[in-house]
Amino acid sequence: MTKSKATKLAQDAIKFVAVDDPEPVADTTVLYKNQDGTFTVCDNGEEVECKNADVAIRIIVENLTA
Repeated sequence: MTKSKATKLAQDAIKFVAVDDPEPVADTTVLYKNQDGTFTVCDNGEEVECKNADVAIRIIVENLTA
């Protein structure tokens, strides 16, 4: 996947994700919004806690373009 396509998918996921309503980003990547306003990116069972949307987008892009 290209970096620009991955970035678009990640940005769209950030717009739609809500607490208790995770947003699928790709086949194995899911974005969660935590009650404290942070995010969690899960990819193939591996979780990364993200302090803000920018970090979550970066992690998603890294996962989708690796």
